[in-house]
Amino acid sequence: QAVGAVDIRQGHGTVIRTEPGPDLLTPLVFQLLLKDGTPSELLEFRQLLEPSYTLLAQQKATQADIEHLERTVERLENHIAAGNATVEDDLGFHRVILEATRNPYMIAIGNTILELFRSSIEKSIREIPRQAATDHRAIFEAFRSRDPERLRQAVQASYEGWSRSLRAQEKERH
Repeated sequence: QAVGAVDIRQGHGTVIRTEPGPDLLTPLVFQLLLKDGTPSELLEFRQLLEPSYTLLAQQKATQADIEHLERTVERLENHIAAGNATVEDDLGFHRVILEATRNPYMIAIGNTILELFRSSIEKSIREIPRQAATDHRAIFEAFRSRDPERLRQAVQASYEGWSRSLRAQEKERH
């Protein structure tokens, strides 16, 4: 029950869940959060994972996926312009891309991994929101173009502002 695999219902017994509970940390997230990696290692990890699932999503994306991603980036831009953007606005963009992979393993692992980046993305969205808007728009435009090289470059370019924020966060911890 602690990892969300079963649901205990009084009067009904124990039921195996088809999906883990949304309010519980998966064992993988818990293990990864306990790691004491450096900002450089976290950046390296993201650079290995994110371009792969983004390119896969681009290959499989339907017109509906592209329209959903566009609405998500527009919502992020609008919230940034209004000064009320949250980490969920940013992470939502990445979740839409993950869903477009149509790969249940990638979606589950990708959503788990996004939790590792939550605090640093939250800091970026507060401190450099315009950069986040620019980066997400560039990724969206490249995604929509169906040009894998352009998409890879846009994703890589987006790490510049995030990595600065990540390093600043590390300095604050010491």
